Amino acid sequence: MPLRIGVDVLSIERIRMATERRGERFLQRAFTVNEVRECLSSSNPYPCLAGKFAAKEAVYKALQRAPVSGLRWREIEILTEEERPNVKLNGKMAEDSFKKGIGEICVSITHDMRSGTAIAVALAEHPEDRNLGLSIGKRGGVY
Repeated sequence: MPLRIGVDVLSIERIRMATERRGERFLQRAFTVNEVRECLSSSNPYPCLAGKFAAKEAVYKALQRAPVSGLRWREIEILTEEERPNVKLNGKMAEDSFKKGIGEICVSITHDMRSGTAIAVALAEHPEDRNLGLSIGKRGGVY
């Protein structure tokens, strides 16, 4: 089964500065309401935000998207389910993923004191599964 891989590393300090500098405006452009709620439930939300943003970048790279102006980061949602990150694509990202035959997207996120790191693996679906619509997997995908 063909796969595509994306990796990203992001400074926690960079996310902290962007959040402090741009506040709600930054959070609303980069994250979904559920992502912000999940991260703000922590006493230190910045590692969570950095990890989620790194995961969004990794997913973007795994999907091999050409750079586009007006990329909507909220079209990639990273939420924790059963103690694991789960990918949900919406809008143009979901359409493009379906057209490329992506069957599942798995992500792994880690962080230390300085950075958040994520890897995304996009797996191609079997052609005969195409008639199942846009739902592409339990651990992540297009809904």
